[in-house]
Amino acid sequence: MKHLLLLLLLCVSSASFAQMPQPSASKAETTTTRPMMSPEDRAAHAEGRIAAFKATLKLTPEQEKLWPAVETAMREDMKAKLARAQSHQDMREKRAQMSPIERLKMQSVMMIESGTRAKTLAETLAPLYNTLDEGQKRRFAQLFSWESRMGGERPNFRERMREERNAPSSTK
Repeated sequence: MKHLLLLLLLCVSSASFAQMPQPSASKAETTTTRPMMSPEDRAAHAEGRIAAFKATLKLTPEQEKLWPAVETAMREDMKAKLARAQSHQDMREKRAQMSPIERLKMQSVMMIESGTRAKTLAETLAPLYNTLDEGQKRRFAQLFSWESRMGGERPNFRERMREERNAPSSTK
């Protein structure tokens, strides 16, 4: 009896699965292309994020005195990232013709530059961070992680963006 019920369940589920509508369009047909942000748009967006960062921290008058250095460092970091993104876009064709060793060397230079910028930013942010109360530190950590140094790479960020772009439009 158990075997009969199991067999019947298997047949019904197989028949149901076979009758499910199959996607007719390929992934390429269902993806939507998002327009690329211009450098001016990215800069304006980053400026807004800097302002939101400051507003969310709700700085005290003493902390306000430390803000100009932080704002300048964040802005410089953002400018460097925008320049790197533009350079990356400009180098697309050239990279395709590079050997794996040349690409690795180029990547190592970019990583060193990124590390240097991160170190400089950390040194500039430390004095302000050290004056924050626990609530401000929590908001700082949330914002800074989310912003990931003004729109830079995050773990699995590129993969998530690819998945979003390739997701069928019905799931968006």
